[in-house]
Amino acid sequence: MIDLNKVENFFCGKKILFIAPKFFGYEREIKNRLESLGAQVDFYDDRPSNSAWSKFAIRVIPQTQQGKIKKYFSALLEKHSSGYDFIFIVKMECMPAEILVGLRKQNPEAKFIYYSYDSVKNNNNFKKSIELFDSAFTFDDEDAKAIAGIKLRPLFFLNEYRDLPIGNIKYDISFIGTAHSDRYLLLQKIKSAMPDESFCGFFFLFVPSKYIFWLKKIFVPVFWHSKKSDFSFLPMGKKDVLSVISQSSSILDFQHPNQTGLTMRTIEMLGARKKLITTNANVKRYDFYRKENIKIIDRENPIIESEFFHTPYVDLPEELYEKYSIDGWLREVFSIPDKN
Repeated sequence: MIDLNKVENFFCGKKILFIAPKFFGYEREIKNRLESLGAQVDFYDDRPSNSAWSKFAIRVIPQTQQGKIKKYFSALLEKHSSGYDFIFIVKMECMPAEILVGLRKQNPEAKFIYYSYDSVKNNNNFKKSIELFDSAFTFDDEDAKAIAGIKLRPLFFLNEYRDLPIGNIKYDISFIGTAHSDRYLLLQKIKSAMPDESFCGFFFLFVPSKYIFWLKKIFVPVFWHSKKSDFSFLPMGKKDVLSVISQSSSILDFQHPNQTGLTMRTIEMLGARKKLITTNANVKRYDFYRKENIKIIDRENPIIESEFFHTPYVDLPEELYEKYSIDGWLREVFSIPDKN
């Protein structure tokens, strides 16, 4: 069990500079939890803008954004300069290495911590700066094996998932997620693979804008036969997400085909004690894997037997639920000593 008094005592009065991209509100949840544990947290976005164009340009034509990025982070260095106990950076897609060097000089006693929920092997910006961190973590076990100095630490679930009511099942299977890579095509295959017509599913695919939808429909083959009505252009609120999950017997999960790490949804279903159907075979490597709870399907030919839905969920040792909670994640990432 996590010693909450120990966690609270550790963070009480600590000053943290937290730099991360906005990722579905999880950056806000991390900040809120740190503050509820007694820390003083200054949050700074890792991107100078979150417009669809800016995100596209940063990833595809980054040279066009360098002046904007440098100006943005120079302002951070002036405003948030010193006196921190921790500099906590997630992903580091944009922040230039020289800004990190500047923060190091102004905070010589601070511990610098890195975490990535994305594939590190594709992030050259971080790889140039890895030696500037005291500790670094990734959600991707392949990255942890391949890159010296970075440790594996899967993602976490929020306390709301552990507190979801059990019962009142409305859906046999549900999916809520962003329509990236081949997810649209996969959902069409899943609908065809449902065990029988009596199965009820809930499927929600999010596209950030109609402009992006039309670009995908023109240039991305898997979207050629899609319709606007297949997607939502507004994200689902957390309250509604939790409601759908609480009413679902099992949850679908499709990781990006270029990633091996476990998605946030995988860990959330652990917290919610829900069955999971996933395309990520790497889940077998993890300590919480039980074949009664997790069904692995093939991306090209997904098959879902009805028996999976009829067998009961198998409860896990309580220490595993604690390990993958947000407090367990913070304990490991911030290297909080065990109570022993």
